Amino acid sequence: MNNGNIDIKQPEILTIDQPEWLKSIREEAWKKYSDTPLPGRVAQLWRFTDPEKFLYIGNGKNEIVSREIPEKVSDEISSGKSSVVVYNDPAGSVTVLMSEEAEKAGVIAGNINEAVRNRKDLTEPYLGKLIGSGFGKFEALNLAVWDSGIFLYIPPKAVLEKPVHLINSIPDTGSFALRTLIISDKLSEATVIDDVIGGSDKAGSDNINIVTEVFTGEASNLNYINAQLLNGGGRIFHTYRNRLADNAKTVTAIAGLGGNVTKANYGGLAAGEGAESRLQGFVIGVKKKHFDHYTVHDHFAQHTDSNMDFRVVLTDKAESSCVGRINIEHEALYSTAYQENKNLVLSPKCKVESIPELEIKTDEVRCSHGATMGPPDRDQIFYLKSRGIEEKEAVKLLTEGFMEDSLRQLPDNVRYILTEHISDFLAEMD
Repeated sequence: MNNGNIDIKQPEILTIDQPEWLKSIREEAWKKYSDTPLPGRVAQLWRFTDPEKFLYIGNGKNEIVSREIPEKVSDEISSGKSSVVVYNDPAGSVTVLMSEEAEKAGVIAGNINEAVRNRKDLTEPYLGKLIGSGFGKFEALNLAVWDSGIFLYIPPKAVLEKPVHLINSIPDTGSFALRTLIISDKLSEATVIDDVIGGSDKAGSDNINIVTEVFTGEASNLNYINAQLLNGGGRIFHTYRNRLADNAKTVTAIAGLGGNVTKANYGGLAAGEGAESRLQGFVIGVKKKHFDHYTVHDHFAQHTDSNMDFRVVLTDKAESSCVGRINIEHEALYSTAYQENKNLVLSPKCKVESIPELEIKTDEVRCSHGATMGPPDRDQIFYLKSRGIEEKEAVKLLTEGFMEDSLRQLPDNVRYILTEHISDFLAEMD
């Protein structure tokens, strides 16, 4: 059977010294990856992106150049901007800066490689449990070969007033697999910023596979912001899942801004009664950038609530597809789910796809969905021009307003972070 693998040779990481439980997981995952054919292009998950772009081609370790933590990032603790900063260098070394507040709260943050060796109690019960070898071909690949990443544990009842800032700095060339594991224990409250930076300026010279597993404990409140800020040639495959316990609340905000090709699969699992999951996405596509986002909200318990709001701005020849799926199981009575995807298209050469999917297995629920796509309103542009504003500036103002409509629904400590990122990218648009 030809599974499309470029290099099926067993990776070196399977032979290094590591905990037996982890080695067993890796071996099973590598076999699954090797035996699984490429995903078909008929199903919505892979309809809009060629899976061959993400095949394993080696890790390029000989070409990795280390980068020191940026000064403005290292100053976040002393300036009081963040409670924790974790910087994952391209070479795999991890720098952790922690405030007195976080230390007193008992926060654990650092290198995931060290965590699996030293904190089996906090890693073995969780690693691969949401996104395991059976999740998909490229998720199995990540579980088999990841050799870098970040671990974060927020203890019960810990309340962090300032954000935790995680930064994965990506090498310039090669094939890389990173893994992030976040556990927000019961009654805790925190905001986590998860930035992906670096990568190549040359299209197709790197291949980045990231998996993020988040466990949100009983009655905890977690804000998670993932900003994809790669250089212009970056190619990234990212799978994210968040499992919510009873009465847990999560706001997940996604900023798809950088890179050349992005294939992302984000999901929330409302496993506990009364769980609430909100997912908001912001995408800005310029030149020939390709964004493919698949989102899913799974409802497994009663009185759960989900909401997805995805905003996309495209210009030049950029492409975006957004497939939003809602699954409501038989036992998830009295649940509500809503999803909306709005697309602002600034060039006739752009391509947009917006597809809702709903699978509802019980009657006592409320679900709805909506989608829009099109250019800026000419009447609004005319109004602004009549007030002395040039057309280019008028379009920019309308674009900012299009994003702001969704941004203002976010908590304050999430909104200002995304507003800064989005403003920077909008400023670069022609």
